[in-house]
Amino acid sequence: YGHYTSRATWDDTQGAWYADEARMLGVLDRHDASYVMFPSVALMSRATPRGTLSVKRSSRGGHVLNSAFLREVPIAALLLGGSGAEAFGVPHIARLRPIFVDRSHIPGLNTTVPETWVYERVAGATLQGAAPEGTRVLVSLPLRLRTFERRWEAWTVARDGRWSLTVPFATSWDSHGGVATGERYTVAYGDAITAQLVVPEESVRAGAVLDATVR
Repeated sequence: YGHYTSRATWDDTQGAWYADEARMLGVLDRHDASYVMFPSVALMSRATPRGTLSVKRSSRGGHVLNSAFLREVPIAALLLGGSGAEAFGVPHIARLRPIFVDRSHIPGLNTTVPETWVYERVAGATLQGAAPEGTRVLVSLPLRLRTFERRWEAWTVARDGRWSLTVPFATSWDSHGGVATGERYTVAYGDAITAQLVVPEESVRAGAVLDATVR
């Protein structure tokens, strides 16, 4: 089993790559671990239990990550720096953040995906606010991965007039491993920007709850 200590450890760990963040965090808990390191190809080379592949042909030519794969295997959002995708119904990763990204990228993809990642477990800061029932709330943050940037995003739907999201990044943060964030989170209700927030590193480490009320 290579660097795995037993068949049970192998089965426990391998199952997490077909599941969601909660399953991965459970593996970390059981093995007293705080970091996840993986090559992107380890996720991309397998199909889901339904047979869905990780990539598909783009209508514009070339290949892109398959949103159906990301929905069926939520932990695969790690391929995007933990970002969700509101437009495709893909949830974000709330308590794992990348601290190292490879300089090399997976070839042949229109989407830039580093070849190797290291993620760190954090408590995460919880942002919460008030919004009308059913409002789609989008929280986004500029994220730099070595030489390219993308918008990291998380989303939810307001219920009973409230919404809440846990985010793993501090603002103006640099991992010194190729990962850095922008100065503020942007909160949008639908297409309307309602707030911009600074999230300190201490809040992410401590699992603080922060007000994101419209202002």
